[in-house]
Amino acid sequence: MPQEALPASAWRVRLFLVAALLLLSFAVAQLIADSRKIVAGSERSPRMAAAEITTPARWPESTLLPSRSGAAVSPGVVAQLEEQQQSLFSAAALLQQHSVRARREAIETIGSIRHRGAVHLLLAALHDTDNEVRELAVEALADHGADAIDALAVSLHDASADVRLETIDALAEIDSEQARSLLQLALADTDPRIRAAAADLLN
Repeated sequence: MPQEALPASAWRVRLFLVAALLLLSFAVAQLIADSRKIVAGSERSPRMAAAEITTPARWPESTLLPSRSGAAVSPGVVAQLEEQQQSLFSAAALLQQHSVRARREAIETIGSIRHRGAVHLLLAALHDTDNEVRELAVEALADHGADAIDALAVSLHDASADVRLETIDALAEIDSEQARSLLQLALADTDPRIRAAAADLLN
């Protein structure tokens, strides 16, 4: 039996995912390469104390991105980047499944990863046909702070009022002029709940 043709919206989602994967692959490969160069340079430097390389306290938990300033980068960060890359690629594959449950689980996986590459996949998920998938994506974006502003600007115009309301909650976690500008736009929303939530945050 011939397969049913995918609707145009499904193809758009797949195109977004492919683009996100390409960006993610390039970014992570570059970060890993840079990390290895920095680690190699640090190991050769007689002025670098071993404690500066191996002490976990020197590597903030809030970021998985190695420094480009030439400072020491823990060898563990490189391994962590590779592990995060694999997790993101696996989740990206789930985002293309027909199963809504699989796509929701993918968002939960992506949301647990504090990596800029995750933002690209969450942005792609904002074009999913399932409202809850988009809501979960917005909720996960809130944890990425200012890096998520462009994606939240998209979800603020979502067809679902619940997704837009979740976007307001996400913007509340970001202290920036861009976030305030988006909240100003939300004052003109057709849903009174969204207008009220935006007004409360702006006052």
